[in-house]
This record gives sequence, C-alpha cells and structure tokens, in this order.
Amino acid sequence: MPTPEISVLVDLEGWPDDAARFMASLDSHRGDHSVEVIAAHQTSDLGFGAAQNTALAAATGDVVVLVDTSLELTGDLFGDLVTALEDPTVAVAGPYGLVTVDLCDYEERTVGDVAAVQGYCLAARRADLVAAGGVQEAFTWYRNADIDVSLRLRTLDEPPVRRAVAAGAGHCTRHTHRAWEATPEAERGERSRHNMGIVHEVFFGRKDLTV
Repeated sequence: MPTPEISVLVDLEGWPDDAARFMASLDSHRGDHSVEVIAAHQTSDLGFGAAQNTALAAATGDVVVLVDTSLELTGDLFGDLVTALEDPTVAVAGPYGLVTVDLCDYEERTVGDVAAVQGYCLAARRADLVAAGGVQEAFTWYRNADIDVSLRLRTLDEPPVRRAVAAGAGHCTRHTHRAWEATPEAERGERSRHNMGIVHEVFFGRKDLTV
C-alpha cells in the first residue's frame, strides 16, 4: 500500500520566529513522508476558518494536517497520525486530544480515544475534510474550531459515529500559543464562549460523542 501524501496547512506569516522553528523541525523529522506545506494565513478579509478553507482548496495530499506554529516536531509524528488514520473507524487524529462528559467542559488526553483533537495538530483524510465542509467560516478566531471540526468529521455519514484518536504526543512539543497570548483576557473569554455556542448549535446533548 503506497504511503499517503501529506498536506500541512499552517500560517507561516503571523509569527515568523515560530514559523521558522516549526519549519526547521518539519525538515528534520519529515523522514520518508511526502509533505507539501500550504500557507493558511489570516488577513483582515480572511478569518481563521476562511484561511484554513482557502488552504484546504489548494491541498493535494491524501491526509491533511492543520498545524499551529506553536508546535515543534521532535520525531515521526506524521507516521503516528497516518497509522491512526489507516483504521477506517478513525475520523480524526492528533497528539493532543480532549475528553468530555457533556461537550461543555474538556480535559486533555494524549493517548487513545478522545472526543476531539486539539488544533495544535489535527489530521484527517482530505476527502473527509472536504466532505465535511472544512472549517466553518463562522470561526473567525481559532478557539474551539478544532472541537467543531472533530465532531463534524466523526459524524460525517453517520451512523456509525467514528472515532477521534490521540496519537504522537511523544514526537512533538508545544511552545507559547501566540494567538491566545496576544488576545486580551476578556476578549478571549467572550470569543471562546461565542465559538462554543457554534459547536453547541449542532452537537449539544450528543452523549454518543462524549469520551
């Protein structure tokens, strides 16, 4: 079976030093993977969701990985993600997952089944992401868009509900998340609540999606 090609969607302009660190780690740890990098840069006209979808439209890989430049690869992370997605019951994978009992409050889990995958690094089949509509453009800020994408991927063509899996945390590390730190605390809270409201419009009460 041929090795899937990988498209990495990442904002290489917003935080240049972080982007340079991420790209250096990617160059050191891409191994035998065929990887294309596509810019997903936000502008005054393109919020987070729109920027991701513009990049997704240009992607050609079998697997698409949404990455934040706070991430640094330290090993074969992509190998773990590709392996996870070889299982047809898995819809989305990434090193940092989230578990929840109510789709309201979440805790991090880095191994095994999770409810959603965090946007530090979120991998899915390109065909599934396209079928799910990419990232909703109502998410002009990044927060909680990862939960929405994960749940829409898991429920694509249901039943059955597919799985989200945390894998690869041993092959990467996280640094300061600039978009979070650069946003005033009050604004962070307000925009986070607004974005969670978008998630809840569709998924609130779906106990079958909790882990």
